[in-house]
Amino acid sequence: MSEPVRTTETITAVGRPGFTESEPAVPPTSLDPGDEGWLEADLPFEVHDALHRAHRIDHPYVAENSERLGWIQQRAWWLRTTIPATDREAGPEGERLLRVRGLDLAATLWLDGELAATHASLYRDLEIPLPDGPDGSHELLIRIDPPLWGLEAPEGPLETARLLAAAMGRDASDGGGSDDQGLFGDPRTVLRRKPVVHFGWDFAPRLPSIGVRAIEVVQRSERRVLGVRLRTLALDPDGAAEVELIARTTAAGARVDFEIARPAGIACSSCSTGPLSTHAIADRDGEARARLRIPAAELWWPHDLGEPRLHTLTAALTDGTGLARRVGIRTIELVREDEGDGHRAFHVAVNGTRTFARGASIVPDDMLRPDPDRERRLAELAREAGMTMLRVWGGGGYASDALLGAADELGLLIWQDAPFACSDQAETTDFLTEVEAEIRVQAARLAEHPSLALLTGGNEVLALHELAHGSLEPGAWGWHIIRELIPRVLAEIASEVPYWPNSPFGEDDPAGVNGVADGDRHAWEVWHGLPLGALDPDQHASFGEAAHFRRYRHDTGRFISEFGILSAACAPTLEQVVPHEHLRLDSPVLRSRIRDEPKDKALSILEVETGIPRTFAEYVRATQALQAEGMKYGIEHYRRQEPWTSGALIWQLNEPWPGMTWALVDHALRRKQAFHAVRRAFAPVIASFEDSEGMLRLWAVNSTPEPADVRLRVRLERADGTVLLEDEAAGAAPAHGAAVLWTLPASSTAFFAEGPHVLDAGTIAWVEDAGGPARVPGNRLLGGALKDVPLPVPDVRSQVLESTGDRARLRLQARTLALGLTVTLGADDVLADDNAIDLAAGRARDLEIRAPRLHSRLDELLLSAYTPPGSAPALWTPEF
Repeated sequence: MSEPVRTTETITAVGRPGFTESEPAVPPTSLDPGDEGWLEADLPFEVHDALHRAHRIDHPYVAENSERLGWIQQRAWWLRTTIPATDREAGPEGERLLRVRGLDLAATLWLDGELAATHASLYRDLEIPLPDGPDGSHELLIRIDPPLWGLEAPEGPLETARLLAAAMGRDASDGGGSDDQGLFGDPRTVLRRKPVVHFGWDFAPRLPSIGVRAIEVVQRSERRVLGVRLRTLALDPDGAAEVELIARTTAAGARVDFEIARPAGIACSSCSTGPLSTHAIADRDGEARARLRIPAAELWWPHDLGEPRLHTLTAALTDGTGLARRVGIRTIELVREDEGDGHRAFHVAVNGTRTFARGASIVPDDMLRPDPDRERRLAELAREAGMTMLRVWGGGGYASDALLGAADELGLLIWQDAPFACSDQAETTDFLTEVEAEIRVQAARLAEHPSLALLTGGNEVLALHELAHGSLEPGAWGWHIIRELIPRVLAEIASEVPYWPNSPFGEDDPAGVNGVADGDRHAWEVWHGLPLGALDPDQHASFGEAAHFRRYRHDTGRFISEFGILSAACAPTLEQVVPHEHLRLDSPVLRSRIRDEPKDKALSILEVETGIPRTFAEYVRATQALQAEGMKYGIEHYRRQEPWTSGALIWQLNEPWPGMTWALVDHALRRKQAFHAVRRAFAPVIASFEDSEGMLRLWAVNSTPEPADVRLRVRLERADGTVLLEDEAAGAAPAHGAAVLWTLPASSTAFFAEGPHVLDAGTIAWVEDAGGPARVPGNRLLGGALKDVPLPVPDVRSQVLESTGDRARLRLQARTLALGLTVTLGADDVLADDNAIDLAAGRARDLEIRAPRLHSRLDELLLSAYTPPGSAPALWTPEF
């Protein structure tokens, strides 16, 4: 089989539908049969978006509009369209059907006036057989009722929500209010297979999408290949791989021919030049499996450990029809081996090599209309930030094909939560049947991707049930879904995919499922200021201190799958959605961008770290600086604990609307200051300072599988540039480990401080690479909080050294200390080899930046640096 396989499907997309509204649950006869009252729409169709395009509403993201559009969620929305005639007949060897993708959500469909189907899951496509014989046109009518219309809050989830609300000092809904947040709010949401974030969360408004992504007429052969994937069985010492090729078909007893081609451009002198092939006979369930030995196998690796090599695998029936897809040869394991002392490992191993997962949670890219191009861009940004893993959060649905495909190409691991979040579930027979059908569809799709590393049973379901009830005793609250249904189906569909019951989860930990001794944990002691599983010996004088990022230093968790600090979106992003007159901190319009409660929580932490901002501009600068400092501090701490700690996943990479959230990249895909701090902290080998117990220590941390030899220059100096100490440090950081290379007892110096910081507030410790074999990003440790550093007005001279096309090289020369020195192209982001950097007085740094048509836009370049609240903003243009 060397010819390309022929598809067995012919797809005809349906054109522009019309839409209108009515009371919920009314029959089609109640509609006006004429065109009056109907508006034209495009596919994908989403009601809020379509109404905005038709100039019927203002955009939901602007001002407080999202809170004024609740009426949309109380109406039924209708679509009508003509299914076009096709040229062919289905005949005895094929079928013709209508496929509706992304039907969102509680829909009833009529075809030619007859009831055709009902559907209430965003996680499964709906397929409706069309009549046999010549395929004339058909009239399709869809009614989408309000997302929660007609539902009653199930008693179990409702009671748990009440207990959780009481434990956290919040009011609990009775399930009928339209303004309730999804988080402990309206328990009816558990009855819908739709991302719960759509119903409101602590980073998103209540704005449930309503619509359809695609309507298609599908003509396909009865005998066809449904899916194909590769399962790696073993990697041999001689470099060969033993693989199993698996095809799902509708043709029991049919021969299936497999062919796997090497990645383009990869030569192999010891193996055949052409693709490898084999065949198998499909069993009575239509599944064909064949084993193959691939010599000198090109493996798929996460990008920090190697190249993410992708092969083309085809599976075809004897008539030449079939499927082709890209696959990766790799093994992935969640390692849980006994480490002694009652501890069990928790790390992901790829091709037998352990990893330290460096990454973030990803949430839906938009509240209303997911965009494949934006999802791919987010994957590229994660890769740019040095991330190796993305966790697809359980409140936001399943990873899209666009995201998975990008992760395959970029060498990113995907941690997928099943979409259950922060609530008990209602285990009725119908609900369990729907969930099982969903898991079968999604497990088969996900398992085709080499980037898939882990599937869990959801987000914080077990942790919050344990908090509410004090135990995890089996019962009809989601236990059977998490502990029985999902692992059973996964074992049938793709047994090689590692499964973990929930995030967070740990076994036999006295602190519960969110403890530090086993499994993964969500480190929300920082930000929430609560004892949530990690010990804290400190006495805190205020909430701001209890929620401050220095609390990370007591966390000894095995795998940190959530930790984060809220910050504002970039100023240009917020200026696009908040009217100018409301860009002030006391404006309810601006405050509506903060969904977390209480809304002034950030101010308490800012009071400790930066001082209290008084203006909108100061709030943006201060919160972004706080987030950058906190993420840098947390990542460095967790990485110094490698190999005990094996992962640090930030909450969160992105946000679904423009607001004040924990995102590193705002809704306009602008990189916040923390993005750049995270990129440096996520480098494979880093150097970081630790100040504790009267000692300043310099660590080298190495997350690669080989020892790393480093040479470093250490410098202590005052904020004004006065050098106090210069030294060198050299040594080896073990593979997947950390080592102290340099120490300084603070008591032996004239610049030590009493209290939590070893160095006094006027002193900064700097470290930079001195040209050793392993390259290490520069780093620094402030002697105190940001507000304690005597920051001068930044004086940085800048020069464009060269520019051509989309590229330019800048030289930045600091005459004074400058923190968070950032290059932008007016209000636009730029791609830079580094950004938001720190420069000591008298130091210089060259940066390479890229942006479309950069050479012709050099006059738009801007530089900015951090200035504390009460100071004028530092913003200037580079010299030429």
